[in-house]
Amino acid sequence: MKINVKPTVVLVLIVLVVCGVLVLMNNYAIPDTSGTVSDGVKAAYAAVSGNSAEGLVLVPDFRSGDSGGAIPEGVVNMYRDGDTDITAFETVATGYNYNGVDVLVVMNGGSIVGVTFVSNKETPGIGSEVGGNADLMAQFAGLAFTGGDIVVDKAADIAGGKVAGVSGATYTSRGVAAAVSNALKAYAAVSGSLDVTADTAESGDTEDTTDTVVVDNAFVAAINIGLVSAAASLDSAIPATTEPTATTAPTATTAPTATPAPTAPTATTAPTAPTATTSPT
Repeated sequence: MKINVKPTVVLVLIVLVVCGVLVLMNNYAIPDTSGTVSDGVKAAYAAVSGNSAEGLVLVPDFRSGDSGGAIPEGVVNMYRDGDTDITAFETVATGYNYNGVDVLVVMNGGSIVGVTFVSNKETPGIGSEVGGNADLMAQFAGLAFTGGDIVVDKAADIAGGKVAGVSGATYTSRGVAAAVSNALKAYAAVSGSLDVTADTAESGDTEDTTDTVVVDNAFVAAINIGLVSAAASLDSAIPATTEPTATTAPTATTAPTATPAPTAPTATTAPTAPTATTSPT
């Protein structure tokens, strides 16, 4: 039976082409923003430091020398302000919601200049109000790493690492304290390498990567898988061709037996002549 494999081959090719176009469009439409400073961080830095954020640059490899895990996982980014001693850490922590607290801790010479939210994903109207609470944020100014964590306590003792939280938003207040503690630990861990300049040409200069197209390795893998699948489909769809059986030569026809010649009839014996009758005496 003859099997038509053309529809299967066409379908496989269409799927491969569509996948390739989608991957290329995705990489083309979404710019590569790695190494850039977000607008949220710039706004937070300017609000806390009073400086322009144009000189703020990302330090991409700040974890490279942290083989012992001294930098907490909640510290997501480190920034430097040009060639100054000002350093900033973006840290996330869990308040009422998982990783709902996202703050920027700005430090100068080992002590905190100020703390503010980059984004607040806490409960609207309750935890979300912590970001605008100047009394809470002001308590962190001037603190330095002492080896312990900052805790929230009604009996505030800033020198002893205790801050008063926001009434009705205890969980969010604790999240902020944990985020600030993580930033202090990160500063202590990297303080020996803060003279390393960030990987940028000039402060404030950002490269336009909008038109950068990056071919994803996943696309190459998808093409390979598709080609293998197509080959397998073709192999299973097309039946193996069997060579035709050789036709047996016809048996030679035996020559007919010769018909014997008819026997000549036996000669008829001539009748005996009658004996002569003796005349009467």
